[in-house]
Amino acid sequence: MHLARSDNFIIQIIHGILYNRVLMTALAAWIIACIAKAFIALVAYKRISLENFLGTGGMPSTHTSPVAAAAFMLGLLEGFSSTPFAIGVILLIVVMYDASGIRRAAGRHARAINMIFKSLAEREQVSKAQLIVLRELLGHEPIEVAGGALIGFLTAFYVYMGGWFARSNP
Repeated sequence: MHLARSDNFIIQIIHGILYNRVLMTALAAWIIACIAKAFIALVAYKRISLENFLGTGGMPSTHTSPVAAAAFMLGLLEGFSSTPFAIGVILLIVVMYDASGIRRAAGRHARAINMIFKSLAEREQVSKAQLIVLRELLGHEPIEVAGGALIGFLTAFYVYMGGWFARSNP
């Protein structure tokens, strides 16, 4: 009897997750942004890699898109004057600021450090074994963040209008 209750509880949890429109909308926006990023990289650089699909930086921001989708979906479902929507917007602002400000600056610093190390290695002041290459593509240009937000907003609107997950809880 106890086992049956625990199985039912697990099924309820899984069911709740799978039919959570906010969570599934955010996941859908993330997947769409990842596919868009890989496609844009393929067109721009004539190559595709897992880094293009899952890595940081590039167009569109795959960090911004699910947060924008979740925030906008919360507004659509709970109301734009609701506390959940306000929390979603605050989180979205933090993610967008981090992506276009802090991480972009860290990428610029990495590029400068890499140039210094390369120069030292060319002058043989640093051995090849000591050479450290830092990741340079960490953040986003503002247009890339805006692209991620647009994907998030459009995904949320499409889902809300019945495009996906039309039934909120069968």
